Amino acid sequence: MRMFFCNVQGVTMKDATLSAFCDSEENYAGGSLAIARHLANFSQNVTLLSMMGTEYGLREFIEDKMKGVQLELLQDDAFVTPLKRRYLKQNPVRQGVHEALFDELPSQAGSAKTV
Repeated sequence: MRMFFCNVQGVTMKDATLSAFCDSEENYAGGSLAIARHLANFSQNVTLLSMMGTEYGLREFIEDKMKGVQLELLQDDAFVTPLKRRYLKQNPVRQGVHEALFDELPSQAGSAKTV
């Protein structure tokens, strides 16, 4: 998934759509890739079998992000890998609060607590 972080400039007059300036972008290995990565935190033996196309650089990106997961990637020229794009408004306040909440959680090994 590719995340674009944008600042909304306004609404266009003709089509009533948002006009935005993209400040930055980041690529994430989401979907089944994210699930396999999470499972690899609990098991030493995780294998992901998936179908993908032959888009330039995609296999290398996946292999780089999936350390600790055995990959069985089937590639086919006729298959188009679904790639999602998400456009988010830049929000440094939300990101700061998100980080602060994790910093303040109690770290007691072996105990679960509802926050």
